[in-house]
Amino acid sequence: PGEGTRLQNQITAALRAGKHIIFTGPPGTGKSRVAKAVANQAEELDSVDGYTFTTATTEWSSFDTIGGYVPSSGGNKLQFDPRLFLRCFRAHDGTIQNRWLVIDELNRANVDKALGPLFSVLSKDSVELPYEREGRIQVDWIEEDMDLSKIAADEDRFPVTPAWRLIGTMNTFDKTSLYDLSFAVMRRFSFIHIGVPYLTDNEGIIE
Repeated sequence: PGEGTRLQNQITAALRAGKHIIFTGPPGTGKSRVAKAVANQAEELDSVDGYTFTTATTEWSSFDTIGGYVPSSGGNKLQFDPRLFLRCFRAHDGTIQNRWLVIDELNRANVDKALGPLFSVLSKDSVELPYEREGRIQVDWIEEDMDLSKIAADEDRFPVTPAWRLIGTMNTFDKTSLYDLSFAVMRRFSFIHIGVPYLTDNEGIIE
């Protein structure tokens, strides 16, 4: 019960402080399950439109997380295709949304390479990306009192509101096959440790 209360308090404090979260610990301690449970709870809020769950890989680059140019349906030109991160903020039909992003085994990817262009957004700043459609692709940080109507009408702009969160899990055991996180990444997250449960001779707790 004490461990559950600690986790609940740390998660609540991090979310209320506007922080993104990384759950750390050895394999099999329920990090992914806790991350999904937090995202499921968030779905009940009016400001959250569900969440996307994915697992990081060593092959990830900014093309996987942000997007890039791909052949158009006609195949005679290139067009910008938004990927994992940007799809949290606009649906396929172009309408704006706020889907949380849950990334399992985050440090299996080279996070600096995969998320580098997004560091400013994680620090609550807007950023212009090196891609174009009708106009330049922009990720806009939206303060609570800002009018969204102008941004919503421009499909090249992707609005990030204070209600959005990125939740990751990180395996701390397989260090030889995982990437280290830079301080630039680490300072943008709250790290919450989930350790191995302490088992007692109380059958109820063990179960």
